[in-house]
Amino acid sequence: MFTESKDSAESKDSAESKDSAESKDSAVSISAVSTSAASDMEFVRQLLSMLDAPIDGLAHAIETSLGHLGRYVEVDRVGLLRLTDDEVTPPLELDWSLSDDLDSVALTEHPGLVRAFRSGEISSIGDSAVGESALGDVGIRANVVVPLVMASELLGVLILDDHRQTREWQPLLDVFAVVGHAMSSAIIRLEAQQQVRREHDHFRSSFDQNPLPTFVLGAEELEIVELNDAACERYGSRADLLGRPFRSLHPESEHLRLPLLGLAATPAASPIGSSGPWHHRVRSGSIRDVEINVRPAQFDGSDVLMCVVNDVTELLALEATVRHNEGHDPLTGLRSRLVLEQRLTNLLEQSSCIAVLVLDLDGFKIINDSLGHGAGDHLLREAADRLRGIARERDLVARIGGDEFAILIEGHDSHGVARTLAERALRALAEPFEIGGVGAIVSASIGMSSTPAVLYDGPDAASMLRNADLAMYAAKDAGRGRLVEFSERLSQLATERLRLLADLQTALRKEQLSLHYQPIVALDTSRVLGVEALLRWQHPDLGMVAPAQYLPLIEDTPLAARLGAWVLDEACRQLRLWTDELGDPPSIAINVAPQQLRDIDFVDSIRSALARHQVPASKLILEITERSLIDDADAVGRLQSLRDLGLRLSIDDFGACYAALGYLRQLPVDVLKIDRTFIAALDHEPARSTATVAAITDFATVLGVETMAEGIEQQSQRALLQEMGCFVGQGYLFAHPAPAEEIIDFLRSHAI
Repeated sequence: MFTESKDSAESKDSAESKDSAESKDSAVSISAVSTSAASDMEFVRQLLSMLDAPIDGLAHAIETSLGHLGRYVEVDRVGLLRLTDDEVTPPLELDWSLSDDLDSVALTEHPGLVRAFRSGEISSIGDSAVGESALGDVGIRANVVVPLVMASELLGVLILDDHRQTREWQPLLDVFAVVGHAMSSAIIRLEAQQQVRREHDHFRSSFDQNPLPTFVLGAEELEIVELNDAACERYGSRADLLGRPFRSLHPESEHLRLPLLGLAATPAASPIGSSGPWHHRVRSGSIRDVEINVRPAQFDGSDVLMCVVNDVTELLALEATVRHNEGHDPLTGLRSRLVLEQRLTNLLEQSSCIAVLVLDLDGFKIINDSLGHGAGDHLLREAADRLRGIARERDLVARIGGDEFAILIEGHDSHGVARTLAERALRALAEPFEIGGVGAIVSASIGMSSTPAVLYDGPDAASMLRNADLAMYAAKDAGRGRLVEFSERLSQLATERLRLLADLQTALRKEQLSLHYQPIVALDTSRVLGVEALLRWQHPDLGMVAPAQYLPLIEDTPLAARLGAWVLDEACRQLRLWTDELGDPPSIAINVAPQQLRDIDFVDSIRSALARHQVPASKLILEITERSLIDDADAVGRLQSLRDLGLRLSIDDFGACYAALGYLRQLPVDVLKIDRTFIAALDHEPARSTATVAAITDFATVLGVETMAEGIEQQSQRALLQEMGCFVGQGYLFAHPAPAEEIIDFLRSHAI
């Protein structure tokens, strides 16, 4: 960026036309000019006057000053070179140059420039140095280098280039020093002005392009002095909004609160920050929730407040929905378990008299699976409405699980009120539910726990809910459709059950389990048709533990599947032994746990056990409870896979669950095993029980399957069953369950 000294070039051409190069020494000529102190002072004054130009024209003044300097010292070119940010090999960049023949010079390739930069002193560079430098490659022959320094910061260098090989620069060094200082000062001013312009341009660009509505407010009246396009789009035209007070965007109810927003603060103070939510009336007339960020700023040389408005209406609505969903069940609208636990905790901390009811719907699973999940959801919503209807306004009604609800009662008579509400809930939920034109009937098992804390060791929300839950399961065990209050006995039973479960796992490892076998016979001849394998547990401390004590405990645990697998393997092993001993052994029926039936590998495990012990599938009968079939949506396909292996399938405890007959007709089964409760009732309720058993045998006939009765103890029961068409059964009338080595004689004697 060199400014060519045109006047100097013309005078040189003229001088050379008059005199030969040998008759006039250029060094003498320059020396004669520079020895005039008055001339130097005048030149410096003119140069300083140029560099004192207004800020808008300073860049032009600096460029003009370079040309003025070149004409004064009669050199070919004058250039202003600036440093770049390259920390490794910083090149020199030309500034304000009218010449295109020099773009950049590597600093490290010119020793003279290096000395100038390091010393801060004016240096001259002779031909020897130039010839080997990058400057020589671009036509710079001899020069003087003037460092431009301000406050110990090197801004760049001034280079004066001349084609003559011999120049005397010493008389001009004082002038160069003054010029360098003036040029440095001008450059600093120019850079400051350019920085201000860049900041202003950046501010304006970010202001105009901000997608959020942005306002510039006057510092005194807080009126709108500028706004961006986003603000116009949201609030109205620029003409309508300019000059209006900012408070006019707010409803009148917020005008007195605006100082809280920080709009009364002095702009020169530190940034005020964001606040909200506030409310703004927008172009459409609607009121929106907004957050406003306010900060002081400079705008066109004045102190202003910058207000950026963020519409948070949808965000707040979403947050409100999330908070509501956290506190409410989305299906029923009842309060959530989290809210129940928090409220219960607060009341316990206040030593309030409280009671908790936990309700579980009996029979909900059947309806949900038979009629579909939509029907189940409808029933749950209807049940929630009924519970709201029987509860007081101050009571908290919550849904805490799939078909499990809770009611929290507070007050000095909470215990009595809870009992009353429980009775109302039992009656309300026993009423038929209308679902798609079908009257569905369920009941409720209810558990209750309450203060005073005499029953608790440091009562907390978790223990109260756990105790109510224990009581609810006790209500189910007692026959369902009733209320049971928590007691210490229930807590002891729960502890005993946990201990029993732990002991059962130990028993499985230590071979404390065995199978006993009860014969299945033809009712007319007592001929053995098969045996049922029944699990027995000889506890080292408790003795023989009845299956009813532990089998219900493992229904929903992985231990059920493990025990089932053990029973399957042991039954197949015994079947192999009897095959070797008897030739044609009886079939063995084993009970299958719901977890086994749902296991995708169950069919393969059956196949593997049969192959391992080399017994035919036709000798194995799987007894599956009616309830487990209802609870398993994939039961039909899995049962068919078992039938394809050659096994026989029996529905155990048939009639106890009142499953939909249409559903049962789909199942590929061979035997309906009539529940023992119907058999026992043949003596004391003969009319009702006889009708039930007859209906089951008729249904079996329609399905083309056999019926079998369990729990036969009287000859009268045996006779009635035969009259109603049931010809197979088992019970104490024929034989008690016994180990394999004890039952073998019975099998031999009743084989024909």
